[in-house]
Amino acid sequence: MLGLLFGWLGVHNLYAGHIRRGIAQFITSTIGFVLAWVGTAAIAFLLLRIGASMPLAFGPAFVPAYILGVWIWVITDLITINRDGSGVPFS
Repeated sequence: MLGLLFGWLGVHNLYAGHIRRGIAQFITSTIGFVLAWVGTAAIAFLLLRIGASMPLAFGPAFVPAYILGVWIWVITDLITINRDGSGVPFS
């Protein structure tokens, strides 16, 4: 359940005892989230500068790619992780 709700933050890995993996996932996801929105804002700004009448009609360009990448990571984790950080199998 943690993987589905907070998987993009790596909470499920932290809870299962995979501390390094969870921290890496948290940092990667946070940086990716910020970069996705910064990239989208930069594109909107550039479109405004060249005189586009509807820059936001272009939409958040990098956010869907970010979301897809994160969900692929989360689903892969949910399918492949079957032991906690101590090696004990999940029941």
